[in-house]
Amino acid sequence: MTASKIMIVEDETIVGMDLTHKLERLGYLVAPEVIRYGGKALGAAEKHQPDLVLMDIRLKGDTDGIEAACHIRENLGLPVVFLTAYTDDTTLFKAKKTEPFGYLKKPVRAEDLKIVLEMTLYKAAIDKQLRESELRFRTVAEFTHDWETWTGPGGDYLYSSPSCLRITGYSGDAFTRDPSFFANIIYPDDRKRFERFSSRHLQESRKATSLEFRIIRKDGEIRWIDHVCQPVFDSGGRYLGQRASSRDITKRKLLECRLSHKVEELQEALDSIKTLKGLIPICSHCKNIRDDHGYWNYLESYLQTHADVTFSHSLCPSCMDDLYGEEDWYQNIKTKF
Repeated sequence: MTASKIMIVEDETIVGMDLTHKLERLGYLVAPEVIRYGGKALGAAEKHQPDLVLMDIRLKGDTDGIEAACHIRENLGLPVVFLTAYTDDTTLFKAKKTEPFGYLKKPVRAEDLKIVLEMTLYKAAIDKQLRESELRFRTVAEFTHDWETWTGPGGDYLYSSPSCLRITGYSGDAFTRDPSFFANIIYPDDRKRFERFSSRHLQESRKATSLEFRIIRKDGEIRWIDHVCQPVFDSGGRYLGQRASSRDITKRKLLECRLSHKVEELQEALDSIKTLKGLIPICSHCKNIRDDHGYWNYLESYLQTHADVTFSHSLCPSCMDDLYGEEDWYQNIKTKF
């Protein structure tokens, strides 16, 4: 196991040497130089990359140990343990603002040094793991495309992802301030259905359920939402509230509506074709056709109404003979030419 590296920031040379010897005897690595000025502490920490910084509160120069520790925590996230011969309330209050991991009072005993450093390094390792874990989960939540929420057992919003602004037009604060705000932006015709869904979902404790409904955005635009929610519990089975994911499906619903209209038009066309293929009541003498309402229609009119056809009229030779006779018909042709 690699020994932890400690950087000392101390303006008293003798104290710095004493701390170096004690740390080495305890098995720690010590940064090559003892920093005497607070203004140089951040640069030295960036250079040596220690695991922990021992920082004297009172340092020479314009930057004291408290200010130097604040810079190191903000920029590098390293744990800092303060060294001090002063324990007055004002100094301690200022030091606490930098979130130090511990204090050691001068003169420092080797036993105290070992205990404080071991506890600080352990706590710093746990703190680093928690920050990395929080960063991973927050990154997933903050950058998801859907609107993610977590409501507590009482219905209060514990978390609302930034996507709520894109989907609803409102910031997350509007929902955390007023838990009923979400129900108020639901389209009026869908509110009762959403209330029934919410009531049923609370009763079906461990099931994930979904519902599609409409909301009214801040700009007045109506959006379709696919809302999926599920209750959450801790490792002991204690109810922690509900997690929900809301997705804007407006484009999909518009496409579904257009497709539905096309299907209806096609079905009407198919029904029309089926009518022509079925039994058609036709007069055996005049050839008129009776429609569904009992009216008789000319053959041409009926076909033009129920099929995509048009007619051009002429006489066939047989009808020409019947109407005009063969000689009259021949004479008419000769006269025209």
